Amino acid sequence: EDPLFILYTSGSTGKPKGVLHTTGGYQLYTAITHRYVFDYQDGDIYWCSADVGWITGHS
Repeated sequence: EDPLFILYTSGSTGKPKGVLHTTGGYQLYTAITHRYVFDYQDGDIYWCSADVGWITGHS
């Protein structure tokens, strides 16, 4: 489980907190939820028009 990235929360408690995402756990979770939430099938094309700074559409 190598570190992939640190996502900082919005700081609802007044102090932002870093959440460490690891390679295996994050990739597996996003692949599964993307397939189920969007009914993604092999060969489908998925478009998400959002700022690259956001984690959107799949997690």
